[in-house]
Amino acid sequence: MGLEKGISRIGTVSGVIFGIFFSLVVTAYSFEVGLFNYFFNQNSRQNPLAGLYVDNFVADNFMDKTNFDYEGAKQAGYSDEEINKYLASTKEEKTESNLPPGYELVEDEPENHPNFDNRSLQLQLTNIFSVYLPTFFIVILVVLISFILGLYGVKGVAKTINWVINGFRE
Repeated sequence: MGLEKGISRIGTVSGVIFGIFFSLVVTAYSFEVGLFNYFFNQNSRQNPLAGLYVDNFVADNFMDKTNFDYEGAKQAGYSDEEINKYLASTKEEKTESNLPPGYELVEDEPENHPNFDNRSLQLQLTNIFSVYLPTFFIVILVVLISFILGLYGVKGVAKTINWVINGFRE
């Protein structure tokens, strides 16, 4: 009976470890091929790296001064001179010459514009690591706990957790 319990617990722990490893691999692969942004940011299908934050930043702030985010522009790496030059222009007068560097004038829907600046990539990655990644791991953790509950019941989960905390001793 003791051996059976030991094998069962080792199977559970190794299943949890495999689940965490598998979720890390899937997450890394998702970043690599841009699937993560594809599913979470429907506006960025044309350019998975651009992401929702960059689309909204360009569409809302650089095309409409009433909603201009000065701090966001500073974080994206624009100088006071570039920001003031933009603010001095009007929406009607907007030309290629008075857009911030790296952007081009696009008379199209925001989700189709090719405007993407590498300075904004860091902000997008910050959003991914601070919002999406923790959510992803919480979901995986809930799924694993549910799986263990389904296999062993509440007492089995409590015993397994206690066994792990006590250093894998019987």
